[in-house]
This record gives sequence, structure tokens and C-alpha cells, in this order.
Amino acid sequence: MKKYQCSYENSEMQVILAEKVLASSPREAYEKFIEKVGVQDEIVYVETGFFSSETFNDHVASVMDKQRELAEKKKKIEGEKEAVDTKNNFSQNQESGWATFLNICGVLNLILFVIGGIWLLNASSSEQFAAMNLAIIGLVAAINCFFFSFLVNIFTRIQHNTHQTTILLSKLIDKTESK
Repeated sequence: MKKYQCSYENSEMQVILAEKVLASSPREAYEKFIEKVGVQDEIVYVETGFFSSETFNDHVASVMDKQRELAEKKKKIEGEKEAVDTKNNFSQNQESGWATFLNICGVLNLILFVIGGIWLLNASSSEQFAAMNLAIIGLVAAINCFFFSFLVNIFTRIQHNTHQTTILLSKLIDKTESK
């Protein structure tokens, strides 16, 4: 058994980490050194004699493979997260405050229609014209309010989805330009 000086050195030949390892061969010293200090993305130099050394970089390929796998996993996770975010953004129902106001007005007009109908059933002949007008106005106004509430919601959703599409397209453009 012989003592070997093992060290990690960077591309500028600067020693990053060095240890003396007792082993029967430079390869065994390299393997014990890796086990003892851990794997780094640098070349291992094992001194075999005065001004002579052997280099080992078998571990660098495994580190690069692991880094590549991690990068692929990260990219996949980000893609899945973005898909979920996109789905969540598009699935949100965006309702305008104006649409809510118009729905409330529609309900109030339906109440007027019901009041006009009840009044029409119990009205004398001189009041029937006014009761009929109240019922018709209540019904027409309710239909108008609900219809315009529907239109406001449609335009709000169109605006929201257009905005989300613009955001996604700008992200896509940024990704393609960065590659």
C-alpha cells in the first residue's frame, strides 16, 4: 500500500481540495478519494511520483448526466406547472360588476311583473290598463336586463381570455427568443 496525493483541480490548475489516500493503485486511490470527499465537477489528479500524476474524470460524466437529468426534470415540471396555470387562468369565470347590477335589476323588474300580474287579477276595469302596463313593462325590462347582463358577461370573458392569450404568447415569444 502506498500513500497517494489526490486532489480536485479546476481548469486553471488551482487545487480545490486535496487529501492523502492509502491505496494499492492510482485508480483505487481515485475511487477512495471520491468516496471520502464526494463528487465534484472537476478533474481528479493522483500523484504517482515526483512530477508525475494520473488524471481521472470518470465521475465528471456521471455528474453531467445527473445535471442533465435534473435539468430535464425541472423543465418538465415547469411545463406541467405552466399548463396547470394556463388551465386555471382560462377556466376562471370573470363576471363583471355591471353584469351583477343588471341581474339585480332584472330580478327587481320580475318582481314588478308579478306585482302587475297580481294587480291585474284583482283590479277593477278602470285600473286594468295601468296594471297591464306595469306587468308588460316589468317583463320587458326584466328580459332586457338579463339579456344585457349576458352580453356584458360575454364581452368580459372575451376580454379576459384575450388578455390571457396575450400573456401566454409573450411568454412563448420570450422562450423562443432566449433559445
